[in-house]
Formats: sequence, structure tokens, C-alpha cells
Amino acid sequence: MIPINTLFEQSYPFETVPELLRWAKKQKLIAKETNRSKLELKEGEYAVPYKNPKKKRRLNIKTGRIKKMPDKKHFITNIKPEDRTLKNLPKYANDKPKVRFQDWLCLKKSPKLYEKLNNYAWGWSPNGKCYGWSHRAVHGFKIGDKVTSDTTGNWKQKEWVIKKEWEVERLAKEFAKDVS
Repeated sequence: MIPINTLFEQSYPFETVPELLRWAKKQKLIAKETNRSKLELKEGEYAVPYKNPKKKRRLNIKTGRIKKMPDKKHFITNIKPEDRTLKNLPKYANDKPKVRFQDWLCLKKSPKLYEKLNNYAWGWSPNGKCYGWSHRAVHGFKIGDKVTSDTTGNWKQKEWVIKKEWEVERLAKEFAKDVS
């Protein structure tokens, strides 16, 4: 056992508490923990994060400081991602959505491959639709949909039926661009 006097006389490679925590984890004196608890879901259950998580004061494991961190809670559902639509989006009694529609439909903002300066959002969903959205509106398009002349994003300016995948994608992009 090391005497306490010699322990404090030694020089250590840290001067602040965060450095001490990093050093202790590196030496495997402290277990590397995360703030995220793993959800235990039954078969056929899916978790979607709630819209506005409340922030609680917690210890930030990386820095060793107290910080307000979101308390991530999840909405548990039995609806498969392929069967989700905007119509079955979970809502509160006051008709406000419980979750973000992007999380509900499993949408990810598509990479901006075509134009460098576009700031509109569109993406594919597991239900086979391509959605275009902005802060004003959201709409999903799929192959076989009938596009009328007054549909936002209709670049042909006439009534037609979507037949190809690139037409669906372009229509979603044009919709998002027009409502932005």
C-alpha cells in the first residue's frame, strides 16, 4: 500500500477534474459509462424519440462538469416503419404531435448531391414514399400518384401520373423548394 504522503507528492499528468476523469478512464480505474440507457424492447416494438425532451442537470462524463442534458424518452409503438404515415402520427389530446414526423417516418435529410446551395429537405421513407418538407408543409409522393396542375412542385404544369423513381424524387425536391 502506498502511503498518503508520497501519493500527493507525486506529479500527475492532470491539473483539472476533466483531465483527472480522462486519465482515470484511460488507466481503467473508472468504467467507461454513457448517459444513454439501452431500451429494452419486446419483439415487434419500435422506439421513436419524443419531440421536446426536458433537460435535467447531469454530470457530463466526458468533461466531468454538471450540465443541462436532454432526458431522452421514447414513444413505444407496434407500427412497423413501412406502415407509418402522416395520418397515424401519434398526437396529444390538443392535436400536437408527440414525435417529429422525420423520426416517425424514419426520414433522413438526403445528402445534397445535386446542388451546393440548396437548403430544402427531402428524403425516402421505408413506406416507399419520397417526402419533401420545409417549416411550412410536408408531402409524400410515390410511383402511381396522380399529379394535378395545381400541385406544388409540379414542374410540368399539367396533369400527369408519376411513373419513374427519379420523377418522385424530383417532385419531392421541387415541393420542398417551392414551400421553403
